[in-house]
Amino acid sequence: MPTNPVFTPVDGAGNVIGGSAATPAVTKQFRDSVATTQASGSPTAPASGTAIATVTIPAAGLYEITAMYFLSGTVAGGDANNVQLRQNATTRLTPLPLPAVANAYPPPVVVVLNCTGSDTVSLNAVAGGTASAVYNATLVARQVG
Repeated sequence: MPTNPVFTPVDGAGNVIGGSAATPAVTKQFRDSVATTQASGSPTAPASGTAIATVTIPAAGLYEITAMYFLSGTVAGGDANNVQLRQNATTRLTPLPLPAVANAYPPPVVVVLNCTGSDTVSLNAVAGGTASAVYNATLVARQVG
């Protein structure tokens, strides 16, 4: 039996045609935006344990955490692998691979964590960063269960 795609017609303002004005078409940045949150940060020379980026989990469940990070500015050998992933105060992964090269992008780290509705997930400096090194990070938390 052949199937045909279903399209929801919308007007120029994004409202569903045939629906009320209070029924806008839903467009989101992420596939599962209802349960997705993200945060970014770029501190210079973070102290030991300082959060680089932190997301607060909106509801209890399993979350796929995607961590993207890199160094910029003037970096030194001590900045290599100087990032860890924490859930609340508990270290989950340490150290994360991070080359001591400015603007070199390691592959994103993806993990699944069981979270409560008020958990925080963060990327933190393991030790103090070099004085002119900028630690750049983005965390995306997407509920998957």
